[in-house]
Amino acid sequence: MGAALALIAALFIAFVGAIVFGLRLLRFFLTTKAGWVSMGILLIAGLIYMATHEPIWNKYL
Repeated sequence: MGAALALIAALFIAFVGAIVFGLRLLRFFLTTKAGWVSMGILLIAGLIYMATHEPIWNKYL
């Protein structure tokens, strides 16, 4: 029983930590110039990838 509670507690802490980290990352992306530049680079990279690669559902499904 103790091990199960420890596992649940660890998962809860990890979940809350992921939410907090995600919100801090979102705040960085939306409030700093470096964040906007990073989002732009990721968007362009994603568009290039989508334009040059076959969709995954055509490959594996």
